[in-house]
Amino acid sequence: MGKLKNEFSWSNSRNDIFKECHRRYYYSYYGHWGGWEFDAPDEVRQIYILGKLKNRFMWAGGVTHEAIKNVLEETKSGRVPLMNRLIHLTREQMRHDFESSKNKTYWQDPKSCALFEHEYDVEVKDEQWKDLWNHVETCIQNFYSSDIFDGVKNIDFSLWLPIEEFQAFLFEDTKINVKLDFAYRDRNGSIIIVDWKTGKSERAGSDVQLGCYTLFAIDHWNVDSEKVKTIEYNLHHKRGITNRLNAEDIEEIKGYMRKSIREMKALLVDPVQNIASQDDFARTLNRELCKTCSFKRVCLNGV
Repeated sequence: MGKLKNEFSWSNSRNDIFKECHRRYYYSYYGHWGGWEFDAPDEVRQIYILGKLKNRFMWAGGVTHEAIKNVLEETKSGRVPLMNRLIHLTREQMRHDFESSKNKTYWQDPKSCALFEHEYDVEVKDEQWKDLWNHVETCIQNFYSSDIFDGVKNIDFSLWLPIEEFQAFLFEDTKINVKLDFAYRDRNGSIIIVDWKTGKSERAGSDVQLGCYTLFAIDHWNVDSEKVKTIEYNLHHKRGITNRLNAEDIEEIKGYMRKSIREMKALLVDPVQNIASQDDFARTLNRELCKTCSFKRVCLNGV
């Protein structure tokens, strides 16, 4: 098999990083490339590993998403898993991940859990780690008792669409990456896309993210925009926000995406081949952001 090629693509999360810091963007999408290879240069390998770091809140959110994905997949196979058993298995997995990260196993095994707090020796009290688990447990309990789960497990499984899969569509020759938490068709042929939120903020999503989901549904399932509904369901508050985008909203989001893609490509040495040079990607002037950046060891070394 030939070497992987770093091809340009766009996503809402990629755009968020670009807006925060161009240098972090470079490390995330260019500087890390090839770091998984056995003979990768030390600095590239280090950037690759540091790019795997998550803070504890991102970790908790990821664990919750994975637990819900497992519930939905087992439910679709004909058996709803017991909530208490799932909570037990999730707790054990988090304990294992925590110990693995604390021992910095990720430097030998990049696929293992890698927490920012452990890499940079951030002081976190035992009570704060316990609160994090309590939050995950609450989110799982709220999912089981939600009207969303109650509804979807009682509709024909043939109406369910892929769960937690990376997918893509083309927008003006640019590959747009999306990952839908859950989606299904209702009996009227509309597409309902559910986006689980695990943070304590009432509104953690963005119109651009929801717009990308809607554009994907239009492209992939050949439906009109009025046939697409997105639901941001906050598992902490056990509350959903329903959104529908009209033609004007969609054109505005397309314009935003078009501008973002243009700005990203403008910094490339060769936009056609997607070649970048670190010197063309400046560090943010907001050094508060540097305190929580996974790449601060390589970026600020000697500064």
